[in-house]
Amino acid sequence: MVDFDKEVTRLRAMLKLHPPGNPNRSMVLRDLAFVLRIRLAQYGSEMDLEDSIDLGRAALELLPPRHPQQSDALNNLATFLHDRFEREGVSRDLEEAITLQRDALGLRPPGHVNRSISLHNLATFLLTRFSREGGSVHLDEAIALGGEGLKLHPPGHPNRDFSLLNQSTYLHARFKIQGSMTDLEDAIAYGRAALELRPLGHAKRPSALFGIASMLDDRFKKKGEMSVLQEAIHLSRAGLEVSTPQHSGRALHFHTLASCLYNRFIKLGEAADLQEAVNLARDALAATLEKNYDRPHFLSMLSLCLSELFRIRSVATSPEGEEAVTLGEAALALSLPGNPDRPSFLYTTAQALYYRFQMLGSIADLEMAIKHARAAIELGSPRRPLHPVYLGVLADCLRDRFGQEGAIADLDEAMALVRTALGLTSPDHPYWPSYLDTLASCHWHKFQRFSVLADLEEAVTLGRVAMELSPAEHCHSAALRKKLVTYVQELFRKQNPSTESMKVVTLSRLMLDLSPGEHPIRPVAVSNITSFLRNKSCQQGAASNLDEGSVQLNHADFSLLQPLALCPNGRSGRSIGHTDVEHDVGKTAMVLSPCSGPPRIEQLIGNIAYEILKTLPVRLLNARTGVLCDRVAQLSHFESSDHYKELLSTALFSPSQQSDLIHLTVCDYFQYITLSHRWGKGEPLLRDVEGRSIYNLTGKDGLAKLQNFCKTVLRHGYLWAWSDTCCIDKDSSVELHEAIGSMFSWYRKSALTIVHLSDVTQPDSLFRSAWLTRGWTLQELLAPCAILFYKADWSPYTDRTSSNHKTDSAILDELEKATGIASQYLTCFSPGIENARLRLQWVSTRCTTRPEDIAYSLFGIFNLHLPVLYGEMVENALGRLLAEIISRSGDTSVLDWIGPPSSFNSCVPANIASYATPLSLPPPPSKVEPQSLMLTMRKHWARRDAFKMYRALSRLALPQFINRRLLLPCIVHRVEMIKRKQAEPGTLSDLYQIYASGLKSLEITSSENLQERAEWSTPRLPYVLVRPWGSRLVGTAITNAEQWLSRLEEPFNALLLAELPQNEYKRIATFCRIVAHPIDSGRILQSEISTLTVV
Repeated sequence: MVDFDKEVTRLRAMLKLHPPGNPNRSMVLRDLAFVLRIRLAQYGSEMDLEDSIDLGRAALELLPPRHPQQSDALNNLATFLHDRFEREGVSRDLEEAITLQRDALGLRPPGHVNRSISLHNLATFLLTRFSREGGSVHLDEAIALGGEGLKLHPPGHPNRDFSLLNQSTYLHARFKIQGSMTDLEDAIAYGRAALELRPLGHAKRPSALFGIASMLDDRFKKKGEMSVLQEAIHLSRAGLEVSTPQHSGRALHFHTLASCLYNRFIKLGEAADLQEAVNLARDALAATLEKNYDRPHFLSMLSLCLSELFRIRSVATSPEGEEAVTLGEAALALSLPGNPDRPSFLYTTAQALYYRFQMLGSIADLEMAIKHARAAIELGSPRRPLHPVYLGVLADCLRDRFGQEGAIADLDEAMALVRTALGLTSPDHPYWPSYLDTLASCHWHKFQRFSVLADLEEAVTLGRVAMELSPAEHCHSAALRKKLVTYVQELFRKQNPSTESMKVVTLSRLMLDLSPGEHPIRPVAVSNITSFLRNKSCQQGAASNLDEGSVQLNHADFSLLQPLALCPNGRSGRSIGHTDVEHDVGKTAMVLSPCSGPPRIEQLIGNIAYEILKTLPVRLLNARTGVLCDRVAQLSHFESSDHYKELLSTALFSPSQQSDLIHLTVCDYFQYITLSHRWGKGEPLLRDVEGRSIYNLTGKDGLAKLQNFCKTVLRHGYLWAWSDTCCIDKDSSVELHEAIGSMFSWYRKSALTIVHLSDVTQPDSLFRSAWLTRGWTLQELLAPCAILFYKADWSPYTDRTSSNHKTDSAILDELEKATGIASQYLTCFSPGIENARLRLQWVSTRCTTRPEDIAYSLFGIFNLHLPVLYGEMVENALGRLLAEIISRSGDTSVLDWIGPPSSFNSCVPANIASYATPLSLPPPPSKVEPQSLMLTMRKHWARRDAFKMYRALSRLALPQFINRRLLLPCIVHRVEMIKRKQAEPGTLSDLYQIYASGLKSLEITSSENLQERAEWSTPRLPYVLVRPWGSRLVGTAITNAEQWLSRLEEPFNALLLAELPQNEYKRIATFCRIVAHPIDSGRILQSEISTLTVV
């Protein structure tokens, strides 16, 4: 081992032998300065650093410009100055170091043997400047220099490990500011590669271990993956084991492990982790000089740890609270404006002040905490990994200020902030339960202020999800449970057992699960359950004959048997229903016989689950893990769930009860939420997400939307999510065909549909959204039973808390005005071919990216299953759909359209927009005095002729398509004369006056050149005006001739047909409806009745 004291003495003696003017004096000065720097790092004093700087300057001054050793002298002096900056934090030292190192790099062009050293040093100095002052330009330059240095050290180079670790450090620093997961992943990869080049026993192995540990810790802060954090802790401990107490980075090593343990405490809530983190943070601080530029980070870390320790001890006089505030303020004082880490120091201080407020109640602490939290958010960026945490602490502060002062603006802002925090993080994020708890408490406060039951229900839902995501052993679980009990108790009291029995039973069971054995609410819960059981036992028949609603109630009967046994005999309030409970449970136990063992139950569960899954989407996203699951994976998740374990313990139930319970439990487990949205940029497809968690993928637009959707699903208390972007294999024509045919059903069966309005940022602007103009979104609006709209930033569309916007009258009014769809259809729509013309009008203003999709998107609305033939013309796709509707329904109102005809058939339109004009319905039959009408009938016809005509019409087959030909039953009026009146100015259409048998003359506008005939002569014209005869008219009941003839005398919408060879006809397109007026009843009875073939 080198004796640095002897070496320094030897070099000082040599320096005396090389007085000024000696050509080698510069070299001796350089060597002595270098040895002093090494001694300083080992055990030397501050004087060694000052001497090395003075010697370095003297060596540089002795070298003339362009001297071969000038670059070495520049590099050395720059390094000494940087060392002093790290110890004392004087800015001019750093600036001079950067200037000198740039000069050194300029003297080391590409190919120079020491160029990589200058590249590394300059990059390190720029990183230091960035850490002190900010400015991404410094960081970007450091990364560029590091990349060049890495190229100079290819695989096999002895210094490649240094270049890899340096580049890893630069990328990691940029991730902390910009939040790019690509930077972090690259940094981790470089760090791992460096570690492989530093095996056990390597002197520099600790720096690689702690570098990777710090990056993995930050990845955990972003993604919440426990395996990543556990590896970070393992690497940190390994680094401490192999590093010596004298290691220059020892303080940073303590800090890294403390950070990892602190984050594990936040996630798992184990007090031992927090206490160890406190001890390590104190060690890091003790090993750091007062002026070290890393000191603020160490102060901040200890402040965070002590704040949490103060919180869990819940003792106002505990010294940790005061110390945490003091340390946080000290860290903040040491960070200059512009320091990129200043937002984190502001946050640390804000949290310490907030926790002290919670214990001591000082409003001044709360106001200062709010001030610091706002400053942290303003200085930071949403891309930063810690930004959601800043939002969370400000939300907590504002919520508590609302509790103190009652300003509703504080509560609204708190809810907006925490929703943003949830949107920026994944469900595995360590603070997710905390964010959910904050949002739940905000809804609770709103309920207390405004008494809106939906707020209370939302508080219960969010509170339950927060508890599910928080480990049962977490030190804060008891507080979460206590709050949830409060919410559930209040919701329990608000229910009416006589009208909402199922909800009351569900809440009763939840109360039994949450409340300790002596809790006073338990007797009330048991009493409600007992009454429910007694009433249902009187009302129900055999289990096999139950309808869906009563089966759900039967499920409650079964599942409540075991919880009832939890009620202690000696509790207060035993008289309330206890005897009845014992009687009901005992009676049930008597009639149930033991079933066969677990193997049979497992098989039964598997069979029922498989049958249920066949009715659900093929793939579902697990919103908690972010992984796309096929049916095999879905079953696997179910079999590892508590639901499945509970079902295995149902051996005492009868087979029919078992089946009902299994069916209901599986259905409950696989409840899912669907996404409705307008497709945008970067939508993730199946191949993009398969086999990976969406939360671990990086991207904007479509991927971010999918991530936010899954987080929203979790916030609503559901596990499964479905999106049409990635849950369908669009490369499989078979699966795509099945999905299109099933999509209406999938939306209808979903527990909730989330509608993301990417172009809506303000309330009351739903009507402007492009979502209302898309073809596919029509069925996504009509099919779901429950729907919630969200704005572009994933905040609720309205401030009014609601579990279903289809029950919000204000939003329904908006939708009705924007879509033209009456509210009764929006809230209770039944798919089918009824009112086909009205449904076609709803979609007439919508469009799809692929033209043929406008027809396919209507399959579910009309409950039709037709082949999906991508690539076919839109006229063909629409024609097939309309032909099927007409053939099945016989509804000729589908023929009521205005626009160009289709190549599929002239009686169907070329595009859906032709249905935009509302259906023109004939007025109701006139009230005619029977006596006067009968006098007229005696003059013109016999009464029996009317019934004869009706019988002839009723014998006609309904309209139907066969091979693209429409067989159209109708009343025919031959066109006898046509006159062209004038050309429409500026158009290619003409105005014609038409005379037809039995009808008054009428005018039409058409672009077709009609054959004219101005006089009554032969040959006859090849045109007919027809009144289509369909299901609407056939169903008209005739009670007397008066009503029948009155109906036929009304004006009707006629079709103009042109006769073709082979007794076929073609519809003549017009630019307006042809409204025909019969001349009189006598001429009506003389009309021709026929079935025409229209092509």
